[in-house]
This record gives sequence, structure tokens and C-alpha cells, in this order.
Amino acid sequence: MNIKSISLLLLILAAAVAAFLIFQNQRTSEPGKEPVSSEKRDHQEFIFLLQYIGRDYQFAVEGGAVVNEFEYREMIAFCQRSIELYLALQQHLDQNLTLFQLQQLRQMVYEKVERQLIGDLTKTIIRDFAKEFNIKTAPAKAPEIERGRGLYKAGGCGVCHGAGGAGDGRAAGWLDPGPGSFREPAKMKEATPYEFYNVIRFGVAGTAMPSYEEAFSPQEVWDIAFYLMTLREGFDPRWSGGKPAITLEDLATRPDADLLNEIMDRRKSGELTEETAEAAISTALDFLRNHPETVK
Repeated sequence: MNIKSISLLLLILAAAVAAFLIFQNQRTSEPGKEPVSSEKRDHQEFIFLLQYIGRDYQFAVEGGAVVNEFEYREMIAFCQRSIELYLALQQHLDQNLTLFQLQQLRQMVYEKVERQLIGDLTKTIIRDFAKEFNIKTAPAKAPEIERGRGLYKAGGCGVCHGAGGAGDGRAAGWLDPGPGSFREPAKMKEATPYEFYNVIRFGVAGTAMPSYEEAFSPQEVWDIAFYLMTLREGFDPRWSGGKPAITLEDLATRPDADLLNEIMDRRKSGELTEETAEAAISTALDFLRNHPETVK
């Protein structure tokens, strides 16, 4: 093992130790906390797989051709794993729409269809699955952004992702694939805290991103996930006087691009005034991302 490999190992080990210490402290401060059941975990893993497919398919296929063989094989494997998980969770499979949609998703990946079709179908399956199994896709209470900031630092996230979330941490140059950036506007406007929540809990196979499920409580994971949304370049949480009708579940599960499009549609229909919509589009959504405690 060369010096570079040893240095990388030490950096990652330091992050792991930090997370372990947080976990030990959490166990001491929350002795009555019950572990997540394996069944509930399988439901969340199912949703995580579909989120991952919907988000990362664009890096595997472009213009009907495979552009990254590793990513493409991962898409196929995740499609198969999601089908297996669903079969284990659902006993009544006669004329089952979700199973049909999962099989359709796998076939669409095989056929290398355009990204939008994959994204739309994964969102539909997640929505219907969450309703079918009564899965909570939002935090029980509003996340605390400042606590998320502290946990990001204490948990060693910056070792790979960088102090400011640009994917430029000390270990970043030695990782393949490299750590994601939370600064890119185009990427972050398509991201959601719920996606980050599941990535933090389950980790990402084939990368250096480990599972932090045992390091943080569910609410702490939500704190970090909501904090990551505030790292986007150009994030402007100033109060603008406008406040769109957005719920905590909206903030957790819907990307900025989706919420802003809805605000625009409501303006066109006359439900929102021009002044209210413009205020919402300019800074109010960022304000709500930064202050989730202000929504219901």
C-alpha cells in the first residue's frame, strides 16, 4: 500500500470515527429509541433505489446510447433489486399495477429511452408505493438547518464533499467516482431532501459513500438533508414578503424546479397574483428551504 492510499484510508477512517462518536453519544442521550424495523427499512430502500434510478439514469444513457457502462449496469441492477424487494413486500400480485410498472421501467432502461420518461415513471411508482404502504416521506417535525450544518461538520462529510459542499474535500481527488457537489444550481434544483435522506441512510454501492444509518437518528438525517439544499450556488433566503402555499412534505419530496413550475401554473390560472408569484419565484422558496419551521 503506497503513501497516497494510506493517507486516503486515514482520512476516511477519521470521518468514520467521527460518525461513530456521534452515534455513541446519540445512544447515550436516547436510550429509549427503538431501531428501525427490517420491514420498514425495505420500504425505504425500495424508494431509494427508484430515486437513484430517476436521478442518475442521465449519467448512464444519452441520446439512446450508453455513455457510462458502470452507471448503466448499476441502473439494470437497481431495477432488478427493486422488483425483488417489491415481490417480497407485496403478497397480492394479481393485476398489480406497481409490479407492471417496475417491469416496464426495467424494459425502458434496456431500451435506453430518454431521461424524462424514466424520471416520470420513477416518480409515479414512488408516489403510488408510498400511498399503498403508508410510507412517511417527510420528517415528523421541521428540520433544524443549523443543527444539520453542525452534524455535516462533525460527521466528517467535508472530508469528501468539502466544507462548502463543492465536492472538493481532502479525499475527493483520490475517489473514483468522485463525491457529489451540492453547489451546482442545475443539479440542486432537481434534488430533494428526501433523496439526500435516503442516500445518507443507505449509502451508495460502488462509491465511497457509506451508510450513516447507525450514526444519526432519522431526525438528524433530515436536518443534514435539508441543510444540503441550502448549499446551492446562488441560494438566496432573504424574506421577500411573498410566501407560497407549500407544506413541509412539499419541501421534503419535491425539487425546486417542480415547485417553481407549479407556482407559475397557479399564477397563469389566476390563483396567485402576479406580485405574489414573482415574490415566490425570486426568493421565498429559498427562504422556506432555510426556515422549514415556518411551514405546516
